Amino acid sequence: MRKVLLVGPFPPPYGGLAVQLCQWQRYLAATGNYLCQILNIGESRRMDLEGCLSVTGNLVFLRKVFQYARSEYLIHLLTNGHNLKSWLSCLVCASAGLVNHRQTLIVLGSGNTASYLSQAGSLAKMIAWLTLKLAGHMICRNEETRIALLQSGASGDKVSIVPGFLGVEASTTLSAPDMV
Repeated sequence: MRKVLLVGPFPPPYGGLAVQLCQWQRYLAATGNYLCQILNIGESRRMDLEGCLSVTGNLVFLRKVFQYARSEYLIHLLTNGHNLKSWLSCLVCASAGLVNHRQTLIVLGSGNTASYLSQAGSLAKMIAWLTLKLAGHMICRNEETRIALLQSGASGDKVSIVPGFLGVEASTTLSAPDMV
């Protein structure tokens, strides 16, 4: 059975990366071929929530990502890609991938990634470049971001465009949040 550590925001609100992360986890689990763990790096990361591992600080994040990489988990990060914190998370996950033979997949879910990379300072550009060199594979949402990743140092065979929407199960019922 293949092991995957899904790193991203949890639990899902009513859209965004957290929904994509949970849909991906459900899809992988339904195949019966994957053992998935979720490492919550979202706003509720310090809370003990059912279905995910909490992160109480930066060192705990580092320790858990590397622990799972050493246990031969594929590290699968879902992040926005349009700020320094996101790229630092990418760098940590890509670095952990060196422990497990570059089994790291980084998904940049924001359409603003290309704009961020073009306007980023030299430190952020260096972090992005190093991440792109270390990562196993990068997924982005559009051609503009793919070009920006290539211009930032990514190898063309390591970047794919995949839409962010995986679908919602027919049995899933969601209710709108109360309006205040």
